[in-house]
Amino acid sequence: MDNINDLFDDDDVFNDANNIHNNDAEFDPVQWDQFFGEFEHNLLDAELEGQIQYEAALVANREEEIRIPRRNEYFFGVDENRARLDDMELEAAVRIENENLEPEDDQDEFEDDRRVQAIVEGIDLVREAVGAVGENVVPDLEVEQQLRDLLPLLQLLALAIQVLFRNWVQIRPRIERPRIPAIRFDLAQVSRPNCQLYFRFYEEDILQIVVALRMPEVVILDNGSKVHCVEALCVVLRRLAYPCRLFDLMDIFGRSQSMLSRIFNHTLRIVYQRWRQRLFWDPVRLNSDKLEEFHHAIRRQNAPCLTSFAFIDGTVRAVCRPVEGQEHIYNGHKRVHAMKYQSIATPDGIIVHLSGPFAGNRHDSRLFEMSGIAPILRTYAKGTNNRQLTLYGDPAYTVSDIMQRPFHTAGISREQKLFNERMSKVRIVNPPTLDEYLHD
Repeated sequence: MDNINDLFDDDDVFNDANNIHNNDAEFDPVQWDQFFGEFEHNLLDAELEGQIQYEAALVANREEEIRIPRRNEYFFGVDENRARLDDMELEAAVRIENENLEPEDDQDEFEDDRRVQAIVEGIDLVREAVGAVGENVVPDLEVEQQLRDLLPLLQLLALAIQVLFRNWVQIRPRIERPRIPAIRFDLAQVSRPNCQLYFRFYEEDILQIVVALRMPEVVILDNGSKVHCVEALCVVLRRLAYPCRLFDLMDIFGRSQSMLSRIFNHTLRIVYQRWRQRLFWDPVRLNSDKLEEFHHAIRRQNAPCLTSFAFIDGTVRAVCRPVEGQEHIYNGHKRVHAMKYQSIATPDGIIVHLSGPFAGNRHDSRLFEMSGIAPILRTYAKGTNNRQLTLYGDPAYTVSDIMQRPFHTAGISREQKLFNERMSKVRIVNPPTLDEYLHD
């Protein structure tokens, strides 16, 4: 082989690549794979030939102690090739901006698509070659010419990378994404009425909640993104205030759906890990004096029950019908597929116990047994003089030393009916204000 340039006919390769690129209506990924496979095979042959020439030049100049730069120092020594690389990177940046992709969304597709991974590796190779050019001068013009013979190979590689970029959208399925509003969330800019409607709290209340929950000032997500604690809490409050989609939150926070999902889940995880013990039972707050206070609050509402301090109930949350085992979560009473939860609420409106989820076909009395709250009540639900206090629930529960319920309606006396009516009114509890709760 007389010259490296003889390995390729530049015009043929250029025409083949452009035929694939310009034939948009009939683009076939298999056709491109075949073209790139042949190009890669020829490139390997050229690399081997170039290595032989390089080693020969090295031996020829060893006695003269002339430093011969690495081959890739001469791959892209021409200014127009530097400009071509810049154009390819600019084209990629413009494409990402036009498709309105966030970095965290686009990065996953870069890692999954083998063709795009080849593009990234190719650009890294070209960038390394460009960075090494022009730093050294070889006195031997013959050696320099032999090394510069490899330049067309990298020009072809640049062409292949460019064609890959242009056809990437056709190679992979195009994913349309909603446009993200160009806004940045600032709680101080939200009007007071909107703040209460969006988050169910006013601005000063949200700031108090952040302090009370002992949230870190900066929330670091699983992908390394950083979010201020106030914004993270507002995402959670808005999501929980009313059933809504992540798409509905984009106009408020100016973030993508995937980022909002990360913020919501990670912030909930932070709060749950720190305060999860309070969801089951808080023996420090729920001491004998506090439980007696709850009991007297119920009695002041003309409740005839002499020992109750809180109310227990189960709640049904509908879910989609599963493909398999749907009968295990089907709730016949509500006629929906659902998960069930059990909660205990005190007269101040605070949920002092929450357990679940349980299968939707479970009975409330079974939920009470599975929750494991019974031994806790027998140990800690004590009033003055070590008197056992009880819960009050609906007729689904079984009467015991820690549970009271209404009388069955069939054949009951006038006094029993009056008992049921009064207790049903007392079960409606009003939640406290934030100040009342924080200063409790």
